[in-house]
Amino acid sequence: DAIKVLKFRVRTGLMLLVVIATIGFLITDLYLFSDVAQRNLDLIDSTGIFRSFAMSAAYLTRTQMIHAHLGHADKVADAKQAIYDVMQRLRNEHLSNYEGLQQPRILGFYLANNKKLHVPFGAK
Repeated sequence: DAIKVLKFRVRTGLMLLVVIATIGFLITDLYLFSDVAQRNLDLIDSTGIFRSFAMSAAYLTRTQMIHAHLGHADKVADAKQAIYDVMQRLRNEHLSNYEGLQQPRILGFYLANNKKLHVPFGAK
């Protein structure tokens, strides 16, 4: 008789645990998928273009260094201009990613037009 009572208590405890875990999971799932996950997906989407511009700038910088090493001044100037163009696009994408910032101090920093672009070779 004691075994039946113990078996009943174990089953009841397990069922109660499953019900509580299911309710907790549903609440968490609804919150995460309705708010946090969508925001994260939007951030991932917006940073994809930023990442490609950053990689382009890295490859163009490498190209510029190779041309500078080989002494091709005209190709260094072309690469310099290409880096400048990509960095402007990178800057604009960066600013658009941060336009939604709520803190005015941080937003002002990103919207300020006093940023300098540095080119490693051939810069004046």
